[in-house]
Amino acid sequence: MKFSFGKNFKKLRMRANLTQLEVAKALQISRQSISKWESERGLPSILMLPEIIIVLKCTYEELFAQY
Repeated sequence: MKFSFGKNFKKLRMRANLTQLEVAKALQISRQSISKWESERGLPSILMLPEIIIVLKCTYEELFAQY
């Protein structure tokens, strides 16, 4: 199985009932950055991970799960 940060992120974002724009505003970044993450064209800085976990109301394990 292959790890996919983008798929995990999108699944968790949708579970939290948040739009890309809402997450972007909460993280103080552009909506395009969220789009890049979800389409596997980029990754967030490791320093953003704690804030991502808070915004998506998830765990590190959920964010980095392999399916």
